[in-house]
Amino acid sequence: MKDWKLRMASGLLALGLVCAAPAPAMARTPEHPAGGWVSGLMDLPVVGDLLRLLTGGGEEAAAGEGASTAETAATAETATAESAETAKAAPAEAAAPQPWPQGWMQGAVQPGVELPRADADDPTLPDALTATQWAALPVGQDTLSLTSREETNFGDLTADAAAQAAAAWLWQQGEATADLRSLPVAAAIPGELLTRSAAAGTALADLGGCLAEGDLSLAMVQITPARLVSVLETGLADREDPTGEGYGLFLQLSGLRMTYTETEGAARVAELALADPEEEAGRALALDDEQTPLLLVLPRAYLEAFGLTEAEGCPDLLADAGLTLPDALAALPANLGAADTAALLDRTAPAGRVLPADTADATFTGVVELGADYAGLQIRLLVDGREVTAVTDAQGRLTLPGLAGGGHTLQMAAGEPAYYLSDRTGVGTGAEGSVPVTVTAVPADCVLGPAPTAAPAPTAAPTATPAPTATPAASASPAPTAAPTAAPATVTVTSPEEEPATPAPTAAPTPVPAATAAPTARPTAAPIFDPTAEMLQATPDPTLAPTATPAPTAEPTPDPARLEEQEAARKTSSQLPLYIGLGLAAVGAAAVAVVLVRRKLTARSGHTYRRKP
Repeated sequence: MKDWKLRMASGLLALGLVCAAPAPAMARTPEHPAGGWVSGLMDLPVVGDLLRLLTGGGEEAAAGEGASTAETAATAETATAESAETAKAAPAEAAAPQPWPQGWMQGAVQPGVELPRADADDPTLPDALTATQWAALPVGQDTLSLTSREETNFGDLTADAAAQAAAAWLWQQGEATADLRSLPVAAAIPGELLTRSAAAGTALADLGGCLAEGDLSLAMVQITPARLVSVLETGLADREDPTGEGYGLFLQLSGLRMTYTETEGAARVAELALADPEEEAGRALALDDEQTPLLLVLPRAYLEAFGLTEAEGCPDLLADAGLTLPDALAALPANLGAADTAALLDRTAPAGRVLPADTADATFTGVVELGADYAGLQIRLLVDGREVTAVTDAQGRLTLPGLAGGGHTLQMAAGEPAYYLSDRTGVGTGAEGSVPVTVTAVPADCVLGPAPTAAPAPTAAPTATPAPTATPAASASPAPTAAPTAAPATVTVTSPEEEPATPAPTAAPTPVPAATAAPTARPTAAPIFDPTAEMLQATPDPTLAPTATPAPTAEPTPDPARLEEQEAARKTSSQLPLYIGLGLAAVGAAAVAVVLVRRKLTARSGHTYRRKP
């Protein structure tokens, strides 16, 4: 009995020493990282607390656990509905505006940015247009409403002004509107309200004369993306039908980008995005989203037409603001700032906010009638403020290939009248039914002379291989081969460095003007060079591009809290075997002591002790 107890105590002591020796090294090897069996012991309710107490890692572990808990509480998965709603409604602090990553966003409202940001008396603020703003086009005895059919630069400008005015009002109302300042602000202006194009040089204060008469006060409602899709599709319904009930409701947008499709006569929103300084393409919106809030600014007279009345859950947030569309246009520089406003007033082409989904990236060829007197000439002109060179055909028609889909401004030179071309409305495309564009006067400086004819490239005559010689005296002479004549290629638009060739004549289009409203006097336009407009250029020949070397992927930054937890676990793992060994040694020593005491008592048990009398 005594021998097996002594052997057990010795075995336990030896086992403790064997475990203590390799455990610290094992804890530091990749095969046994912190978070293995040591972390498992640390996670136990009672054992983990005892181990942290013995190793002195209690405070560090508690701090790491607190940090981990705080991080977990901040994630979307653990956030409660109440906390999410509170964060959403929290008013945004005034922030500096960020540069817009895309041109279509320019002029939109940035959530959380306080307005106005400019002094209305600042002499640097622009007060007049620097480029023609398109809204309507005279066609014979009628007027074609461009803004009722497609996006135009005047439509973009008007929508931007409405959104900026509403955002400025939100920041001027103190705490009463603090919970709305963090919401995106978009604007939608029905195209029929823009009745006349505005010539370059028109004062912003006079732009009200280019708008329809009647109630032009602005309203603002809080809606969801799903409701917004319904509004946009209402505006698309009769876009191409001047006799339709909804013709004229086509919406000019600010802060939004929409692509749409048309199937069997029905127009549907395909994609929708909000302007976002951190996203190149904007922040995509789910078309069926009925939860995300946003603010939409539009004329109050159209609330009922788009189903946005108070009875339908859309109270007017600008009911007491007294904002009007003409006032918003006049106040645009003060609300937006000098530099940003100058870029908007100089915009000759649309920004690309309303696009047909199937032709969003399509191009077309513009056709301009100069007359037979200008046949076969090389002409210099401006397209969207950029200088290009083209040649006319035998009928004096100037063709401009490679124009991006949508509207464009054409001028023969700066200060000359402006002309409009668009494939979406059918103006100046040369196609059947397109409205022709005719330039009645071409400045002499724009004529660069006769279109040069490309000379055929000389071709060297190949040398024939001599025939085998039958006799030394007879030798065959090589037969010369005639060089083929190169056919000149037809070139229409070239850069100044290229030599254009005479284009082949094409048939003249049959003009079919669209009848809409009564004729309106067309202003004389005087746009200037537009640095932001898209440059017209011929499609270059494909060039084999080298394969880019992929950049090395950056290693993820470790979490400090996780590093502290791992360090504490490593420290514990290195110290734990020592404490286990010492504990086992203590148990073994105690067992040996008990055995020795019992042996001593047993040795004395044979003696008889008697009490003295």
